Formats: sequence, C-alpha cells, structure tokens
Amino acid sequence: MSEPLLSIEGLEVTYGTGRKAFTAVRGIDLEIGRGETLGVVGESGSGKSTVGRAILGLAAPTAGRIRFDGQDITRLRRSGRRAISADLQVVFQDPRSSLNEAKKVGDILIEPMIANKRLTRAQSIDRAKELLVKVGLGEQAMDRMPGSFSGGQRQRIAIARALMSNPKLVVCDEPVSALDLSVQAQIVNLFRSIQAETGVSYLFIAHDLSIVRLLSERIAVMSAGAIVEQGDAEEVYTKPREAYTRRLLAAEPYPDPAIQRERRKAWDALAAGAPAA
Repeated sequence: MSEPLLSIEGLEVTYGTGRKAFTAVRGIDLEIGRGETLGVVGESGSGKSTVGRAILGLAAPTAGRIRFDGQDITRLRRSGRRAISADLQVVFQDPRSSLNEAKKVGDILIEPMIANKRLTRAQSIDRAKELLVKVGLGEQAMDRMPGSFSGGQRQRIAIARALMSNPKLVVCDEPVSALDLSVQAQIVNLFRSIQAETGVSYLFIAHDLSIVRLLSERIAVMSAGAIVEQGDAEEVYTKPREAYTRRLLAAEPYPDPAIQRERRKAWDALAAGAPAA
C-alpha cells in the first residue's frame, strides 16, 4: 500500500497557557490518499477548521505529527513553508476577504507565481487564462476587479488561484457555506471535475454532511475537538453509528416540511439523550 499524501497522528492544538489554556483539538488521526477527498464535518466550534489551520501552518500543534508527501511538516520554519507552498494550497470560506480588492484578477493570480519564481510572467499569464476558462469565467476576467463579481464567481477565482501552482493538496475550509444552494452545487461540481482532470487531493471542511458526501470518499465527523466517527462517506451518511452524526443529519434543511418536522423530532430526541430509532 502506497504512503498517504497526508497523515496526521495524535494532533493536539492548544491556545493560551495556564488557566487560560484552551485545547481546540486533541487526538486527531487522519489520512488522505493521492487523488482522494476526505471530508471533515462538524458544528461551529468542533475544531474542524483548526485541523486545516494546523496543516497550513497557521496554528501551532502542541502535540502529534503531520506528514505531507513524505515530509514531517509539523513545525516547519517559514522557509520550509515557502518550499511546500506550491504543493499545499487553500480555499477559504469567504472569497470577499480572501481576494485583494485593489488588484485585478489577473494580478491576483500571477503575482505569487512570479514572486516565487515558479513561472515566468508570460507563463503565469497563460496559466491564469487557462484556469479562468476552466472555472467558467473566461479570459476576460483577467482585467476585471474582484468587486465586479458575485460571491460564487469570486469563489471560482479563489479556486483558480489555489490551482495556479498545480498543488497536490488543497485545504478547502468551508468553501461553499456562504453561497446559495444552487451555487454550492456548481462549486462542488467544479471541485469534482478539477480533481478528475488533475488528480489533486482535497481536505474538504464543512458543517453540512450532505455537501461533504457529494465530494468525499471518506468522512470524519468532529465534535468538541475530537473525531467521533470516521469511515466511508456513504456508510457515515446512510448508516451513522454515533448519535452526534445522526443529530447532524436530522438538523439538515429538507424541502418537504413534513419530513423536516420528523427530522427535527429525531434531533430533539437525540439532544435529550433518548435512544435512536
């Protein structure tokens, strides 16, 4: 069996010291294979985004180990992070705050590549145009400002930026939660088509199990900083073992009011500690 692209063993992240210390995640064990999507799902405050931040070097682990593409990246210095930045990228939740409003889209995409000497300016421009076509915006988006695009279009720009360096892994931190349902489906389909074409791996972080299920081969469910359930995506979604996972499913919006009421009743029963039906 080949080595996973990403492996996390016993990850713990604690903020602060002494009486003010808060452990955001503890005992996290995860793996992502090459070309695979692992979904991490949980409510706000469950610690799922902290896992992503630790992988990206934005949160310092206090225990455990993170290996990426055969290298221990648990406590890399800034120079080490720069060295792996082409292979490890991120798409954040809010494209409005993650895109520089003062720069044209083309500049946003090409400047990091030129600054890091990944590509020449001409090569960067060609790559940016290719990706803007791939994400459905077209080459003409190069000369426009981010503010002239809708939320869904801006997220497509953020995805194009993440793909500029042809990464091996993209951490997707709630990338569709701020979008309308119809736009969410479009972005998920875009992620899938890009993965099929390039073989990129995703860590897809979200609070909605139904969205995560569409994209992921496996799902890890988090609550209170720990993984409470992990397994095949269909198994976790259709036959959840843990009450917390069933509660997440029951809380999902559903178009039929009658069915939604029954799901809410199930959620209330689980919240009260009653056994699952």
